[in-house]
Amino acid sequence: MMMLGPVYNVAHGHGISPWFGIVIGGWVLISGWTKYLKGQLRERAHLGILLGITAICALFIVGGILELIR
Repeated sequence: MMMLGPVYNVAHGHGISPWFGIVIGGWVLISGWTKYLKGQLRERAHLGILLGITAICALFIVGGILELIR
């Protein structure tokens, strides 16, 4: 599966596809915060979990931008 997927380069020691990191990171970030602000998440979902997901998404976005610059 990884042989043809968007993370193929990462598995072989290269960086991620820049657009993959930006698009996936942005999509998860926007959808998570949108659902949180609308109150559509589970009742027991904590803000700390969403902040952790935000940090991971930020790494994806920053990694994608750095790959575009390089």
